[in-house]
Amino acid sequence: MRYIKSRILFLLLLLVAIPAISYASKKKTEKKIASEEISETNERKFSYYYHEAVRQREIENYDIAIELLTKCYHINNTEPALMYEFANIYMSIGNVDYAIFYLTSAVKLDNENIWYQVNLANLYLAIGDIKTATSVYEYALKKHPEKEDLSYNLIELYMKQQRYDNAIAILNKIEKKQGISEEISFEKYRIYSNLKEDKKAIKEIDVLMNKFPRDMKYRILRGNLYFENNDLPRAYEFYTYALSQDPDNGLGRLSMAEYYEKTEEQDKAIAEMDYVLRSKNIDIETKIGILDRYLNLLDGLDKWEKRTPGLFETLLEIHPNVIEIHFYYAAYLMAMERDDDALKELETVLDIDPKSKQAFGSIIDIKIRQDKMEDVIDIANKAIAAFPEVPEWYLYQGIAYFQLKQLDKAIVAYQKGLALVPEGKESSKSEFYGQLGDSYFEKQDKDAAFDNYEKALQNNPMNRHVLNNYSYYLAEEKKDLQKAEIMIKECIKYDPSNSTTLDTYAWVLFRQGYFNLAKRYIEEAIKYGGDSSDVIIEHYGDVLYKTGDIEKAVEMWKKSLEMGNKSTTLPLKIEKQEYIE
Repeated sequence: MRYIKSRILFLLLLLVAIPAISYASKKKTEKKIASEEISETNERKFSYYYHEAVRQREIENYDIAIELLTKCYHINNTEPALMYEFANIYMSIGNVDYAIFYLTSAVKLDNENIWYQVNLANLYLAIGDIKTATSVYEYALKKHPEKEDLSYNLIELYMKQQRYDNAIAILNKIEKKQGISEEISFEKYRIYSNLKEDKKAIKEIDVLMNKFPRDMKYRILRGNLYFENNDLPRAYEFYTYALSQDPDNGLGRLSMAEYYEKTEEQDKAIAEMDYVLRSKNIDIETKIGILDRYLNLLDGLDKWEKRTPGLFETLLEIHPNVIEIHFYYAAYLMAMERDDDALKELETVLDIDPKSKQAFGSIIDIKIRQDKMEDVIDIANKAIAAFPEVPEWYLYQGIAYFQLKQLDKAIVAYQKGLALVPEGKESSKSEFYGQLGDSYFEKQDKDAAFDNYEKALQNNPMNRHVLNNYSYYLAEEKKDLQKAEIMIKECIKYDPSNSTTLDTYAWVLFRQGYFNLAKRYIEEAIKYGGDSSDVIIEHYGDVLYKTGDIEKAVEMWKKSLEMGNKSTTLPLKIEKQEYIE
């Protein structure tokens, strides 16, 4: 089946309301005749203005081009090429109303020009008006019934609108003219299958089976029709015969796998998929298409860890340069916590494709998880060299510098990345401003920190990282505590079991003197994993002290110190057995 060729000259993201023009009922439009003969002088002027306008359009001087075409229009407004050139310019500057108007005028002035008609149809497709585009194609096909491409393009439009009867009618006309063909019969089969008209679908498949008896694809499709109607024995009969004749038929193996899944014979389903994946004669697209499904089946039978490594070794032996397989294998290795082996697969991807964004991103994620920040900076630099326009690499770089306490370098990286964020990407801008806020606060430049937090929230009011950190640092500074409470409550609404967020809320309450309420939330934080944080344990001690449980407060402070808390006031709290800010 052919698909609509890409003739669309541009794509507008902003849809505008346009009165639809129905071409189905239009009668042939005669070219207008000027009331007076155009003089030879005016013809020369027209030709000069027109060709100069085309030249100006090509160098994007659109205002000059329009002015020149307007002069042409005053000399002769019956020239279709002039209308088409007007349309070209208005398409270039994104004025879809005028582009459609002038293309429509070109079609009216020269209703034999198929190029005008096709471009008008594709212009309607570009703005999503498939109904009017279909009408234009119908008009074009009526004018040019000999153009086979128009027929197939129109069939695709009918299919998109589920106008299957119209599509069948055109196919029947083609078949009547050309005779039975594999392409037409198969398309009719596809349409009848969508319509659930199984008898007609079977008839078309039978035509193909008889004409191409050695092509097992059609026997498998015949089996699929039985399978869809739950006639499993007949489906199995067709699959078995097809595979006996063509064991490496990927469609047949996958159909048989579905059959075994339906009959709950999961081991046999896995065996069929395994055959497909290990075969040297089945195309890689088929294999990539079933990898997810195959791995999920293995996981469901607890065979994932045992059988997967051998599978990938075989796949990579057959297809060593297929990037998707390396990514799948890397994902498996990461799931098995074999990060170093996963890195080897990702590095192989970069050997095959030095500009793989996904590989760079995955390597950086692993290095961050391994806390190898120097490596993160190195990989980010390589990614920046390959993709200097991508702001995210600077974000990773800044995070690494921040973790290494190289705050000035972190700030420079964040600022460079922020400058690259395009308009309309407010969430990305918010992320950069939030990281800048953290860096400035760490540098003790609190005014700059809070200013960047404000900018982050202006771009994304629900940036939870910023809402949490901004609230916490306001509490630390005992500044604007009501605002801090409002912000942290927004975080808790979204994730009520996040220990960090609960700790921040408890700390904001603590700073406001609501000690009993703070105790409730700090204990919630500990319940949800906060017992692994030395800071949260220290806060718990502070809250316990303020609620009168001094003995347990000292116990928590000691525990926090043992966990590695570097707070300078913590030893004094333990020594004096009292809360110290």
